[in-house]
This record gives sequence, structure tokens and C-alpha cells, in this order.
Amino acid sequence: MFCVMELLYVTFSSLDEAKGLGENLLNEKLAACVNIHPITSIYEWEGEIVDENEFVAVVKTTTEKLGDAKSFIEKNHSYDTPCILHITCDANEKYEKWVEKTVD
Repeated sequence: MFCVMELLYVTFSSLDEAKGLGENLLNEKLAACVNIHPITSIYEWEGEIVDENEFVAVVKTTTEKLGDAKSFIEKNHSYDTPCILHITCDANEKYEKWVEKTVD
């Protein structure tokens, strides 16, 4: 049996910021787990093509905590325009129950 789970994909300029915000999400019970990966981002910003190293955090949360988690990230993120992408996905039942228990 697979169940619905919510993911947020969020980019950061530094590992320290990604870890700090991730830990705060856990402390606030807005996420059960945050995976952080180094990435290369290429995008247009203010008329220039930018190629830089960033870090992406994959935040695992519940439907009930989703809105609060997104608001918390927006409020505490260093970027003027943070990338916060919401992805609804299926999770195995055991994992989903762990996520729900962890953020409860």
C-alpha cells in the first residue's frame, strides 16, 4: 500500500544555510527528514546567465504541515526569490507513518 506524502524542493547558496534551515524545520516539527545535495544551477537572473554551485534540500512532510513548512522556509530563506517547489508523491505505508509520527 502506498500513501500520499509531500516533498518540498528548495535551493540554497550554502550548505550551512541548508543545514540550518533543515534543522529548524525539524525542531519546529514541520518536517520529518531533510536530504541535502550539492547541485550546479544555471539560470537567468537580472538579464545575465548565472552558473553557480548551490545546495538543494528535499524536505519530507505531511499534507497537514505543508503550508506551515512553505511559509517557514519563505520567511527564513536568504534569497529574495527562493525556489520552493512542492511535489506530491506516493510513499510506502511504513515510511509515511514514520513521517506522520515524527511531525506530530
